[in-house]
Amino acid sequence: MIATAWFDPLRDEGAAYADALVSAGVAVKYHPGEGLIHGYFGLGEASEAAKAEAQRARADFRAMLARGV
Repeated sequence: MIATAWFDPLRDEGAAYADALVSAGVAVKYHPGEGLIHGYFGLGEASEAAKAEAQRARADFRAMLARGV
């Protein structure tokens, strides 16, 4: 599970890393955090969009752990 934000200094690197992992046959779920800023995981109290995206990413991570991926 890779999460970046739309306004993130590592956005392009995160997307490229996700693509490289997929090309190598690794199960990956990438969350681009469209419209959000770096650090949005900690902004759930201030932004419903940040809260919703962080919850989606966490749910995907929990599902991957449950499957043993």
